[in-house]
Amino acid sequence: MSKKGFDAVVLAEMMHIEGLLAWLAYVFLTSLVVLLFVNPIVCGCALQRVDRSINSSEVGSLGILGQAYHLLKPFGSLITSRQYDFGEATEGQAARVLSHSSYMRRESYKELFTGKVYEGDFFHVVGEVQDVAEENIEVEIVPVFYDEEAAVIEAEPLHTSVKPLEILAPSQKSPFEMMILDEAASKKVVSYELLVKSTVTTKEPCKLGFPNHSSHVSIIDILEVVGEAENIGPENLERVKVLATFYDEAGTVIGADFCYAEIDTIVSGQKSPFGVSNYPRKEITGNIKSYGLCGSGAKTAKAPYRELQVVTHVPEIDRSGYYKVTGRVENAGEIDATFVKIVATFYDSTGRIVGYDSGYAVPGDLKTGETGSFEVALDNTELSTKVASYSLQVQCFEYRSTYPSTTTTQTTTVPTTAVTTTPTTTATSIATATPPTSITTETPTSISTTTTVQPSPTSTPPPPLEAGPVMQMVGLAIAVATPVSAWLFSRRRRSRLRVLMRNIESTFTKFRSNVSKCEVALLLIREEAQRDLEGGRITAEQFNLIDKRLQEYLKELRNLTGNK
Repeated sequence: MSKKGFDAVVLAEMMHIEGLLAWLAYVFLTSLVVLLFVNPIVCGCALQRVDRSINSSEVGSLGILGQAYHLLKPFGSLITSRQYDFGEATEGQAARVLSHSSYMRRESYKELFTGKVYEGDFFHVVGEVQDVAEENIEVEIVPVFYDEEAAVIEAEPLHTSVKPLEILAPSQKSPFEMMILDEAASKKVVSYELLVKSTVTTKEPCKLGFPNHSSHVSIIDILEVVGEAENIGPENLERVKVLATFYDEAGTVIGADFCYAEIDTIVSGQKSPFGVSNYPRKEITGNIKSYGLCGSGAKTAKAPYRELQVVTHVPEIDRSGYYKVTGRVENAGEIDATFVKIVATFYDSTGRIVGYDSGYAVPGDLKTGETGSFEVALDNTELSTKVASYSLQVQCFEYRSTYPSTTTTQTTTVPTTAVTTTPTTTATSIATATPPTSITTETPTSISTTTTVQPSPTSTPPPPLEAGPVMQMVGLAIAVATPVSAWLFSRRRRSRLRVLMRNIESTFTKFRSNVSKCEVALLLIREEAQRDLEGGRITAEQFNLIDKRLQEYLKELRNLTGNK
């Protein structure tokens, strides 16, 4: 065959191959478009595989195929960064991630020991893990992040803002949330995987129930969940932690939060109020259609001091429209009490919890036989109209080293009427996380105003202003702005106090085995509180309470090492 004939044959074969490749590219493009709508998750994963092939030059010369890939690649990046399906649990797997989602948000985070501040747009992952084995397990979530080239991103440091429960019992679930504290790395993430490390444990979780809870949207457009955590086990529990999982309409996890119960040590059969929310993520409030609750606590042999008694209590609706209770508390025991705290839980006419508040007695420390005053309030005018009864509980920092011969309630409960709490769900034998059969998620609904009989205000409202329309509008604006601003300011200070107290409790719990490290951490919290005082974020009285709590813990640390 002549050279020209050979070249013609080769050219014809190349044209045939290019036509075949164009046809294959068309089929590939059409299949991915269909797959994008049928199963977007698989589509995203398929695009990642093509990405690896193109980068490795396996199909890099296929121009049309490469163009089709680059056309659909942005969709794949969007999809895989939002969801990744793990399917059913494999044989022998002890835990699996049920649902998760991701988002970007600007955050500011400060390390406790180094004081280093991380600020920027950080990538977050929030989800839910379940024990699918027949044994108790401890779990750890390990994320792996990929960039657009499918290369692993060095995502350090990684901060877990919501840690899973320490122990998961069979079928139990727990939320988790983590974020990359590196803006540059966060912006590179287009997909991720979640690996679950599990370890079988013989440890037995505590038993908690959540028989009474409700939700409402606050004045700042945040979904707030309030409820009561009940100790349904035989041992006393301290540092009870409540975790909330927020779901959208499809049942996908879109948020998580945690808090500590208001009562520091909950005896068997006792309840403590708590509150969680999706703060500060207002953008997901309208998408939350249900939520789940679970919790944990540390078993303790310490018995709380029980000789604090509420001697008087008077309810009223104050000038701001808040349901307020004032009264006096007495130390009727034989030892001095410090950090005397009053916890109020407010219920509607059906016994359903609508809110809670806590405050410290004035003075905060009561010697034997002394009395102090207190004031607690439900700082929501709409919810205040629903209050039909309330209960008061009192606690302090003092404990007994062992259980008494008989188990009695830790606190003094003083309802205004005979309250029979109607549980929203039935509490069964629950371990650390609440099984699906015992705590069902509740659909949040808007809270409609219901007129009920309320205590009479202590003062008569002022008569209307006799002025022109302009002055009336000015007066109306002042009347609206004053309680709102006062509510926001007082709530901010109260919230900051709770955050600092929670940090003190969690720090002491986490590091008390290392006395020197724990002492440094507690002193850093004191410096933070000092800055809050100087910046007006807490009051002098609140700072004194924080300082006293820190001094008590520092004293306990020194006792642990034998240093008096």
